[in-house]
Amino acid sequence: TIPNSKNIYSEHLRPQYHFTSKTGWLNDPNGLIWYKGEYHMFYQHNPTSLKHGNMTWGHAVSEDLIHWREKPKVLFPEATTGTCFSGAAFIDYKNQLERKTGEEEVLVLFYLRTNIGLCLAYSNDRGDTFTDFESNPVLTHEGARIDTPRPFWYEKTNCWIAPTYDFFTNKSGEPRRCVGFYSSNNLINWKFESRVEQDGWGDELCGCVDFFQLPLDDKQEDQKW
Repeated sequence: TIPNSKNIYSEHLRPQYHFTSKTGWLNDPNGLIWYKGEYHMFYQHNPTSLKHGNMTWGHAVSEDLIHWREKPKVLFPEATTGTCFSGAAFIDYKNQLERKTGEEEVLVLFYLRTNIGLCLAYSNDRGDTFTDFESNPVLTHEGARIDTPRPFWYEKTNCWIAPTYDFFTNKSGEPRRCVGFYSSNNLINWKFESRVEQDGWGDELCGCVDFFQLPLDDKQEDQKW
């Protein structure tokens, strides 16, 4: 329960234009999707403290991207598998996970559980509740303990592509962070494809990476990634 919940959002210092959760700390918006007239926003959340920790996934929906309605939390920490770090959300229109049970399309979360690796969770009720995929984790690699996957379906190659936070060893034998690219044709079995390396040790390139095409100088025939 939340004390004095009837007065939430009317506090003197409560921001009104940008989304805030009813309680606790929040940062990364992890899954930003549109489905049947609603924008969904999932986000990193600690509902019990004003500091980072106890990482949970919060959930809010909007019809206009301005007025948001906070929904129940969807991913929770577990003692054995760890807390829930960043990731992404998408709609499994092809039902590749074979988890569709009704008329609604399956919403899928691809996220990191800190003790085991990259995991999937799915929903058949428009994102109100999620079930962890029974064969989690679906991807483990050197960077998978701090990963931020952003998968997308690429029709030309008929597969999913996931840029991830990864590691490699440089020519001097030193560990360095990088972006690793993995592919899958079923969301479950992933293979390494390539990586984008950086010379330094910082996170400038690697955290919460997105990867998409844009036309060069508005020329649709000249697409760059």
